Amino acid sequence: MSEEMNVEEESNNRSFLVRGFLKHPLIWVTVIGLLIRVILGFFMTFSFDFSHWALVVENVRSGNGLYNLDGYYYTPVWGYLLSFVSSVGDLIGVGDLGAKIVDVLLIAENSDGHVTATLTTLSFNMLVKIPLFLCDIAIAYVIRWLILWRTKDKKKANWAYVLWFLCPLVIVVSSVNGMFDNFSVLMVLLSIVFMIKNKYFLAGTMFGMAVLTKFFPAFFIFVLVAYILAKHKDDGTAIKNLGFAALGAVLISIAMLLPNILEGNVMEAFSFLTSRADSGMGLGLGVIESYGTMLAYAAFLVVSAYIALCMYKEKGIRGPLDHRLLFFMFLNTAVLFLYPSTPQYILLLLPFLIYAFLTADKRFKKPLVMLSVGATVFSLSTTFMLLLSAGAFSGMFTVDQLAPLIDMTLQPIVFGLNFMNLMYIGGVVQYLATIYIFILIRKMSKEGDSKNPFESFASDIPPEDVLWEEDRPLA
Repeated sequence: MSEEMNVEEESNNRSFLVRGFLKHPLIWVTVIGLLIRVILGFFMTFSFDFSHWALVVENVRSGNGLYNLDGYYYTPVWGYLLSFVSSVGDLIGVGDLGAKIVDVLLIAENSDGHVTATLTTLSFNMLVKIPLFLCDIAIAYVIRWLILWRTKDKKKANWAYVLWFLCPLVIVVSSVNGMFDNFSVLMVLLSIVFMIKNKYFLAGTMFGMAVLTKFFPAFFIFVLVAYILAKHKDDGTAIKNLGFAALGAVLISIAMLLPNILEGNVMEAFSFLTSRADSGMGLGLGVIESYGTMLAYAAFLVVSAYIALCMYKEKGIRGPLDHRLLFFMFLNTAVLFLYPSTPQYILLLLPFLIYAFLTADKRFKKPLVMLSVGATVFSLSTTFMLLLSAGAFSGMFTVDQLAPLIDMTLQPIVFGLNFMNLMYIGGVVQYLATIYIFILIRKMSKEGDSKNPFESFASDIPPEDVLWEEDRPLA
């Protein structure tokens, strides 16, 4: 009798847990966000990048390394993930990656490099996109963790999750563009979490991974070093902790680059960075953009070092050091995007902008909306071209049916600009949002009656000892 009661009690407990799990609002936010991503990801794909991802997988399947054949120009982290995707594809029978579609050749010629005639299959597209979806979830959780720890407010923390996971730009970058910038964002946020927790070896490891995935996080090194020096200047452990962080970064770099080191082609792993310095940020401005990019990189280094100096000397943001770290990171990232960028790079700014909106000033909502909408429109500027893979492989419509729609978007409408050109207005809105961030900072400084533009950021933050209890569980 007692055994039957225990079994029934265990069953009731499991049922209670399941019901409680399903009632949590973030579960449904996650489900809705994933459904949107899957639907968009099925129909829309930026074929130019995906043709390169397919080429990398074909190279790996043929027994070659990432750099033995032409086609892969990034550092190896994304290539390793594509290799894993290839292995999963082999296990589940995804053998056909794509094909050259003759009907797309003319479209490709007129698309100004936005389309390639080699289209990837829908199964391969989803195979690549699913890890990006999972990464979006992980980032949403880490942002929620930071907000909850900072404010002890579950409502704000849940909103942080929603603002990231349902952000249209985040959705489009992972489900349509299929770009891996979110992996770099995740590593940056994890490095911050580990630094806050005094786990510097892990922080260095995550930072090293972030830089090896996308180069922008490299500009954060000054702020992160300043944080460690400021945090431990009184206990005499600053150099030791810097050593742990540096060791983590060096070891993960060696591990990631070991095949390149053994094969003697380390420089090929950084060809994307040198090509970006030569050709700019991909905005199509030629020689001006090339020299502008190199000058911008130099300026970023100088400004980043100055921001780090302000952090170390406790100039600017008042309040707990960990809070100041996040805001100096916010400032540092915003400065980087004063130089116009393509939309996917903006993902790095979004978590810090969400943090500022939820912990400092509600007026940051406007640049958050502008950035999300503007960059999304910019990302979707190729419009019907994004449907070509679905047209070739879904059987629901054909490339021939898409051709006149694509041609329509390429015809001049006003002042010689076509519909695709007009969608670039989204890029203008994206840039104006970055400018607006600095306008808000200036307004806040005047309202705070301070010459320092960051003085008002921490005015409503509770005392440090209330917010930073060690190892507080995440509700």
